[in-house]
Amino acid sequence: MSVIQNAICDIIPTNPLESSLFIPCIPDAYLCSENNIERLCYNIGLYDIKRVDISTVKNENGTVRNMAFIHFHVWHNTYNVRLIRDAIYKNGYYLYTLPNGKFIKFMFNNNPIAETDRNIHQLADDLARAEITIIEQSNRIRDLENMIRLLQREIDPDY
Repeated sequence: MSVIQNAICDIIPTNPLESSLFIPCIPDAYLCSENNIERLCYNIGLYDIKRVDISTVKNENGTVRNMAFIHFHVWHNTYNVRLIRDAIYKNGYYLYTLPNGKFIKFMFNNNPIAETDRNIHQLADDLARAEITIIEQSNRIRDLENMIRLLQREIDPDY
């Protein structure tokens, strides 16, 4: 790939659903860090990364897999970016072959997580408060449903 093909020309306008990529399964343990994923992206011509989120999921059969979400500030209009985006538009994914012969599948992240200035403790507190609210609202809904049944029986004893 020539320097001209990979030169940053301009910025591609994107909608929010195209502002990040998703790797559903990271095949190698050595890649399972934000820095390594950023380095991989840089090596294939994906620049201007805002952040990388790595998530671990346990499948039904007990195996664990790592996923990555790569969020970009902008998409630069380079040959590689056009190649990757075109493949995702056409096939739903772009396959990149690692030097060891394994593949990494890149897809658009359809559910990007918004950034926040809150720290982990503030988020945990928000979650605890939301869980309490859910319990309170569930109890209130149950009480209202019971009240509706009672009122319906008063109107129609055969109900």
